[in-house]
Amino acid sequence: MSGLVPGLSGGVGSDLDLAAEIAEAANERRFVEAAAAFRRSAAGSVRDTFRVDAERMARRMDARVQGDHAVAVARTGDTRGAIAILEAIDRGALRSDERRWVEETLAKLRRSR
Repeated sequence: MSGLVPGLSGGVGSDLDLAAEIAEAANERRFVEAAAAFRRSAAGSVRDTFRVDAERMARRMDARVQGDHAVAVARTGDTRGAIAILEAIDRGALRSDERRWVEETLAKLRRSR
């Protein structure tokens, strides 16, 4: 899987890999918490424009979690599972660079099958 997804080291069992896994888990938790905060803000707002923006940001945070999960699944060798996760991401909430990452990663995973 090394080289399949940008930033993957491919090493197994090293202290550096363990540290990377811990950091990923912490980042994922932050994105989950951020999505929940955006949803709470949207629910409590009387301004429609704010509500729409907050919901979009929550979906972006959800997409980050899904993207991180897809990378972890790809690392295990489950290419089909990683592709399914990436295909399910709500691209409508993403910025152009985020959409590009999803599409490029999907292309790499599909080529590797």
